[in-house]
Amino acid sequence: MLQAGVGLPVALFRLAEQVPGPLSEALLPSLARYERGVPFAACLRRVGQRVPLGRLGPILRLLCTSYESGLAILPLLDRALPVLEAERRCSERVRDLRRGAAAQILVVSVIPWLILAFLVTVHPAALPAATGSQGRLALMCALGLELAGALVVWRASRFP
Repeated sequence: MLQAGVGLPVALFRLAEQVPGPLSEALLPSLARYERGVPFAACLRRVGQRVPLGRLGPILRLLCTSYESGLAILPLLDRALPVLEAERRCSERVRDLRRGAAAQILVVSVIPWLILAFLVTVHPAALPAATGSQGRLALMCALGLELAGALVVWRASRFP
């Protein structure tokens, strides 16, 4: 994009629109500020201050410093694009893992109740034992343990 005569702000705006991920989510609001007249370097600095970018933070700082110093930015962008692509793939993988954890929670929560329903259907005499005072206590404990287990799996799948 820069080789075709497009400036860095426009190139980053196009990149943010075309490549979804954490960088685009961080860049778009700041680039909107640039369109309203805020200096470009200030917009880049604000992205790094406002959003925890992990591996993308140093890239933005390098771009900002290079832009302010008038250095060549194209080599930086050529080396940064693989990092941005890896970051996007990592974000997608985390999202997929979270969805998988949610599906596992659902399946693990439903299976014991299906087994109970099957046992009551096969052996109706088990129903009074399940609905008596001790049975209700056991069912409430089972439900509590399921909820605690679901919370543990959900929290464990919340990657930084």
